[in-house]
Amino acid sequence: MIISLNTLRNSTCPNLWHNILSVGKQIGANVEIQDEVANKIISKCNSPVLIEPTGIRPEAVIPYEEWPLALRLFASAASKPSDTGLGDIVERIVGPIGGEEFKKWYKTIFGKDCGCGQRKQWLNGRYPLKSN
Repeated sequence: MIISLNTLRNSTCPNLWHNILSVGKQIGANVEIQDEVANKIISKCNSPVLIEPTGIRPEAVIPYEEWPLALRLFASAASKPSDTGLGDIVERIVGPIGGEEFKKWYKTIFGKDCGCGQRKQWLNGRYPLKSN
């Protein structure tokens, strides 16, 4: 798992910053930590902690041929030539349902970006479409 240092700084969970940094590896503005370890630390927080994906490790890229069947069927039915990965497809299909209005609402309620752009980037990195 890769966690943004900003996410840690903005967390309301006491000691989250220290606990993650003490066992994770800082890489620039992010911390890389094993998923199981991060989840164990986060589970001890009394308040909800939202960890948004900020990056993708090269070993985490899943080639199109290894995607779960449901995702391959979804991508083959919904992809367009301009799509680079699953994130583009999801954005195009889900965007009209909430889109800009959802982003404004989220920012008003929570005081920060909803993370849609980061999720799109993460999905595109994790599930790139096969090149033709």
